[in-house]
Amino acid sequence: MEYQSNYWQRRLSRRRVLQATVVGGVGIAAAAIIGCDEEGTGSPQGPSQTGDAGREQPIRGGTLALVNEGAEQLPHLDVHQNSFGVLHGSGAGIAYSRLVMFDLNKYPAELAFTGDVAESWENPDPATWVFKLRRDVKWQNIAPVNGRPVGGQDVIYSFQRQQQESANAGIIAAFDKMEAMDDYTVRITTKRPDADFLYSVGDQRSKIVAKEAADLNGDLKQGPTIGSGPWILEEWVQEQNLRMRRNPDYYRIELPYADVYNRIVIPDIQTAQAAFRTGQILQVNTNGQITKLLNQSVPDLQVVDSKLLGVGGGVRLWMSPVNGPTRDVRVRQALSKLWTAM
Repeated sequence: MEYQSNYWQRRLSRRRVLQATVVGGVGIAAAAIIGCDEEGTGSPQGPSQTGDAGREQPIRGGTLALVNEGAEQLPHLDVHQNSFGVLHGSGAGIAYSRLVMFDLNKYPAELAFTGDVAESWENPDPATWVFKLRRDVKWQNIAPVNGRPVGGQDVIYSFQRQQQESANAGIIAAFDKMEAMDDYTVRITTKRPDADFLYSVGDQRSKIVAKEAADLNGDLKQGPTIGSGPWILEEWVQEQNLRMRRNPDYYRIELPYADVYNRIVIPDIQTAQAAFRTGQILQVNTNGQITKLLNQSVPDLQVVDSKLLGVGGGVRLWMSPVNGPTRDVRVRQALSKLWTAM
């Protein structure tokens, strides 16, 4: 996930509110760039030092506590059997890496990509892509994967599993052939030239997972959630809360800034506002009416507008797995494929 967003280089205090903080395609990236205060309460705090480029640097440590909207409908944690943005962008899915990710340093002026597990890539002909993988990316040090390096076979396995599980297969529908040329080189051939290819492999639902973890229980619905990303899953209680901690072996050693990430399910907006007022959470989505109400009880309230990118941007379509025709997984899969093809 990409944390280097210039947009978020600003001072925040405990009782400030973020509007539309979840950036589609990168999850909690923008929020996690904010450091935490010296009390360890998780409230984002002002800068403590200035870097070489003159950019203010956040304080490390503490807990980032946010409200998890929509998570009450999250049925399980298998990222290849679930299209819910709340899983992929701000839930347990952020434990995983992708081949590439959106480059927020260039957004919104340019929709560009930067490497995640991939260090570099080339496009030798219109239907062929060759990726060179980073050699310092490791799986989280949890059994049965135990911190081994992420290699080409992991990438191939993950895309094949994504195709087989169907829920997110439409994202990579253009894939024709995949091969690991060596431990750190992957070649993907498409059925035809695909202008959206990098967008497909950089989509937040195109996660790289470990075969050992998936084989343990036959799927990843109840875990183990073992990725190579910046956060390690500690606890997930369905319809209640998510708790993650900083991955000390993440290849970008400076990230994340917070030590703990809590995501609490609060379906009622008034309860969420009360939790925000008392500092239990550091973010709520808002509109003009809510902002007016909060201004009466939060003296230093600040509303921050953020831009929505990727799957979380634009018009959102949420498909319920418990009510209506979308209870049928085949209906959800068909709608997902239709959306991807548009």
